[in-house]
Amino acid sequence: AVSREYTRPRPRQKPAIVGYTAQNAITVQTPEMSKLGTLIDSAIGAGANRINYLNFGLREETKAREQAITAASKDAQAQAQTLAASLGVKLKRVVKATTVPQRAPIVPARGGMMMAQAAERAPTPIEATQITVSATVSLTYEIE
Repeated sequence: AVSREYTRPRPRQKPAIVGYTAQNAITVQTPEMSKLGTLIDSAIGAGANRINYLNFGLREETKAREQAITAASKDAQAQAQTLAASLGVKLKRVVKATTVPQRAPIVPARGGMMMAQAAERAPTPIEATQITVSATVSLTYEIE
């Protein structure tokens, strides 16, 4: 994207163009964490001067998502049993069970890090981060 840079106009004057700013953004995906530092270094070598963020995610999230739903279901059931006991009622059958679709969170790494600083200590070190897959389960029980 190219945008114009203007002077600050004085009263009754029009702003004047004093220059232009050019920006370009790319997205790179790799399953190889070991290559990430090299990719950043290559971008620096090609003239990049800023990295906005790094996103870490799961290639296959299905199993982790299933485990999260199972854990959330057990927790919801335990909370419902505790609540029913405190109210002096008994749970019968589950009338409704829902889960909210959620994706693994994107974990940014130091947004806006200047690549020029990273170039001084090449190869750029990249540390793995923890990714959490969460699930929200809602259970509605019939009570007696």
